[in-house]
Amino acid sequence: MQISSRLRKERERLKLTQSQLAKACGVSFRAYCDYEIGKTEPKASFFFNLHELGADIMFILTGKKLPDIEDINSDETEIIKYYRSAPLSVKAAAYGALTSTSVPSGSTSIITSGSNQRIAGRDYNETK
Repeated sequence: MQISSRLRKERERLKLTQSQLAKACGVSFRAYCDYEIGKTEPKASFFFNLHELGADIMFILTGKKLPDIEDINSDETEIIKYYRSAPLSVKAAAYGALTSTSVPSGSTSIITSGSNQRIAGRDYNETK
């Protein structure tokens, strides 16, 4: 799929006509039609204006959709930073912990047994 066809898909997702999108992005109707048929490619200023309308520019340019993370909080952002810099073994453990079904959903307690339990890289001992 080319930029031109992804551009059309995003326009349709935004429920805009070619004319409406062209006007909102500051280009002529003819210029916009040329973008959608692949005759010419838009300039950076067009993509900036298109982004302001809510278009997924990453999808248009690469074909990869951005995840919807508009309501991510600072704790989640920090976790993502740690995850990205972690070794593969830590990423696998984190993924396993988050996708495990051994703890009922909604549970807020941590259950451990035995001695020298490790939780998040620290020794677990409730009496400390």
